[in-house]
Formats: sequence, structure tokens, C-alpha cells
Amino acid sequence: MATTPIKELLESASKPAESPARTLLERYERAARCGGEGLWEWDLGTGAVWCSPGLEQLLGRGNGSTALDSFTALFEHVHPDHRNQVLHHIRRHLEQQHVLDVTCRMSTAGGELRWFHLRGAAERDRSGRPVRLSGSLRDITDDKRNAEEVRHAEELQRRALDALHAAVGVLNSRGEIVEINRFWRDFPIDRALIGARYGFGENYLALCEKAAARCPEGIGAAAGIRAVMEGKRSSFSLTYSVAVSGTVRYYELRAQPFVDGQTADKTGRGAFIIHMDVSATREAYAALETSRDFYERLLNAIPVQISYVDKHQRVQYMNQSYERWLQLPLAALQGRSVEDITTPVHYSEMTRRIESVLAGQPVEFEQRSRRANGELRELAVAAALYSEPGIGTAVRLYFPRANGTQSVSKRGDSSTPSSAAPGGSETVLVVEEDGDVRATAAGALRSFGYEVLEASTADEGMRTIESNDDIDLLFSDISLRGGVQGPALAHRAQRIRPKLKALFTSGFSESTVVHRGLLENRLKLIAKPYALNDLANRVRAVLDQE
Repeated sequence: MATTPIKELLESASKPAESPARTLLERYERAARCGGEGLWEWDLGTGAVWCSPGLEQLLGRGNGSTALDSFTALFEHVHPDHRNQVLHHIRRHLEQQHVLDVTCRMSTAGGELRWFHLRGAAERDRSGRPVRLSGSLRDITDDKRNAEEVRHAEELQRRALDALHAAVGVLNSRGEIVEINRFWRDFPIDRALIGARYGFGENYLALCEKAAARCPEGIGAAAGIRAVMEGKRSSFSLTYSVAVSGTVRYYELRAQPFVDGQTADKTGRGAFIIHMDVSATREAYAALETSRDFYERLLNAIPVQISYVDKHQRVQYMNQSYERWLQLPLAALQGRSVEDITTPVHYSEMTRRIESVLAGQPVEFEQRSRRANGELRELAVAAALYSEPGIGTAVRLYFPRANGTQSVSKRGDSSTPSSAAPGGSETVLVVEEDGDVRATAAGALRSFGYEVLEASTADEGMRTIESNDDIDLLFSDISLRGGVQGPALAHRAQRIRPKLKALFTSGFSESTVVHRGLLENRLKLIAKPYALNDLANRVRAVLDQE
């Protein structure tokens, strides 16, 4: 089928406006412009080049620009780094009839560099000699940018997967492995099964079933993963063991669903497969159980009644000696408040003692307790503060046996400040969130002769300092509610009260607090739990410091 050169269409289009040639050319130009393309034609005999208005617009050429009527004028827009490439493709097309399809950078009239897709086809005479070359030019800058962003996002995702210390594989909706991470390649379990290709393109469900001969959980794993992919389960996990180099290792397999974009209707469900080595975790739990069993047998063998009361004053543990003495099993008291299992008078006394313990001072005292049969018995009680990371702080009470109404000699209440403790008459502001600890500290300072003000937050403490110009010492916890640090409160306060001195307290040791950057070396710290006499000495020392 013969084609009509664009030049001939132009010559015909110069005739009356209603000519079919003009109509055809305008339609062709509109269609090309809608596709973001410009049209061009190069007459190889005369060297003349025609460019459509759409192409000139793509290259940023206005009405006042020099006409693009020669190959040289058009070629000057091609970036120097790409000119040899473009000429090579044009030459191959004209001489060897290779497809002319090339991507290159071109500069606009304003100097902006953009990416373009150049395509063309030659018209040849009867001898096969090319006589003209026609084609299109499309701006693909946005396409290149989007493709680069997608490639960058995929690279970040791949790096994130490779950073995981777990073997991760991705299955499509047919159960075939389509993606794995670095750890999967190093994963020893499936290496013998899936070979050098790491299972790429193979059906992982079939691989699991095949592995059942040496790993009995393989059948269950395949069934669980299939249930996830079919939408019957939201997730699946399985722990299995495998001998690796003569050592038994434990692994946990997890399967999570994802929508497989490879399916035509976008509704196929694939799965993320994750294998994690949990051998160390299992060993730690086993050691913990062994340790727990050992200490429980040890506590039960001690002829001393031992209980564990949490920070809410609820009984959580009693040893067998305590159970026998109360004639009640732990199950009957576990979770019950201490107030429920003692007399009101002695509960009030015990509460006061516990508050002293929470302030960091171990105490010893006599306690009367009622047995299940109603009999009142005297006990010598020792209480101490107990803290455990992730669990909290509690009070442990130790009740040595006291047969009958045998009197137990008092060794003194160490929660009461010694008469030798130094005191003073200055004003101290105590900033502490815990009301019980704040009340205990404030009460002790008052017993030393100090005037004491109290605040539960940094903001309340600052308002107190602003309204009282006679505060001599700020005694504050390091960490306060809202992320405010005690030293930051002190710096703010010392801007308006330059002579204000500061002493800080924390559940961490001084070296730990300094290492974490919560406290400068030159600032003073008393670590919790602290003895009240130690508190008196530190307060006096800070106040006396010049």
C-alpha cells in the first residue's frame, strides 16, 4: 500500500482550507499531539526537514525561533553524549533496515535537558534506496523519572529484606518462589532440597511435601501455607527441628498473605514465607524453667515463710512453709490484697513500713497475722525492695517462723532516721511523680528540720520555684513525666534563682546515668534505693557546698 509523504500532504494542504489533504494532516497532527508526540520528516534527496508544530512545542521553540528546516538544526538539540548513538541507529536503519527506535537526551530551546523516544521508518524506491525518513519524537522524561523511582523503591525493599536476620521468600498465587532475600540463600535447611537456584520458579508447597521424609512437619507446613493463600487463615506458624552439621536446630516458619499482582484479576493471594532460627530462644526458656524449678524447690526447702507482694499490695507468691503456716494454699490467696488477709490496724502499720521500703530502706518489725483457724500469731518480718527490668518494683516480705506467742526481740527500725543524721532549716523542693516515694522523702526531710515543698511534675515544680524565692535546694528525680529531665528543670530554675542548688535521684546507678547522657559529671546524684541517713548527709553536703 502506497504511503503519502508528509511533504506532499503539505503541498496539498496549501490549497483551499476544505481540501482533504489539509483535513488529513490536521487529524494526524492532533492525534500525535494527544499522544505527546511530535512528527518529523527528512527528505534525503534535498536534505530538507519538516517538523510539526507539536514537535517544535516539545523542544520549546516559539513563533520567533529559527525554523527546524534542516537535519543539522534538529540534530543540534541532541545531547553531545548521545549524538553518535543516534547517528549509529539512523545509519543502521537506512543501510541495513534495522528498526529505528532509540532513546536519547535532547535540550530544549530554554536549555532544559529532557529524555525523548525517537522512532522512524524510511520510504524506499523500487531499488530499495531510501528517499525519505519519517518518524515521531515523544517526551519520556516523566516516564524515566517514574521508572527510576520505582527501581529505587524496589532496591530499598530488597535491601530491607536482605537486612533481616531471617530467611524470607515470596510465593505467587500458584505457590511458586518469585523472590528471596540474602539470608534465604545462606539458609542451610532448604539448600539440599532446592539446589543452586534456591527454588526460584519452583512450587514451594510441593518442596515442603517432598521434604516430609526428613522433616515430618513438611506436610503440615504445606497445608498451613495453602490455607493462608486460600484465605482460610490470616496467618500460620510452625516450629520444627532439623539436624544441621550434627546439631539439632529449631526453626519457626511463619506465613503471611499478600495480594499477588501477577494475576490478571489482581485477586490472587500469594504468601510471605519466613524461617527464623529460634534455637537460642528455646535454650533460654529451657534454662529459665530449670532455674525457676531450682529456686522454687530451694524456697520451699527453707524453714522461713516467704511471700511476694507486688506494687499493688497483692499476694503473688508464697512458699510451702507459708502455706502450711496459714493452712491455706497459694491459690486461695493469690491476687488478693494484703488488706484482706490481715487486721485493719496491722495493715495500716504494714502500709507505713512498705512506704519506707519503697523509699529504699529495708526494715524489720514484728507483725501479728491471723491463721485460717482464726488464731493470731506473732511474726518477725523483714521487708526489702525488689526491682526487675520489664516487671517493675515490688516489696518482698520474709516471715521467719515464730512458734506460739514467742517474743521476737526488736533490732530497731532502720526506716527511722538516726538522731546523728545532719539536718537544717533551709527550704527544699521535692519533685517526684510517685506519691508514696515523694511523701516518704518529704517526711524524712521534715524530720531533719527542713521546710519542704512538694511537686509531682516538672511544670508544677517550675511554678513553685517562680512563686517562692526562698527555695534553697531542688531535690528531683532524673526522669519526669512528659520526657522532661530533672537537670533540664534545674537549668530553667537557676536562670531565675541563680543560687538554687540541686540534688537528683534515680533508680539507675550514677555511672549508668552519666553514660546515658542524663546527667553531667559535675551534678550530684543519690541512687535509689537510698537510706534516709544517706539522704540527710547528701542534702546537707550539697547545701554546704560553695
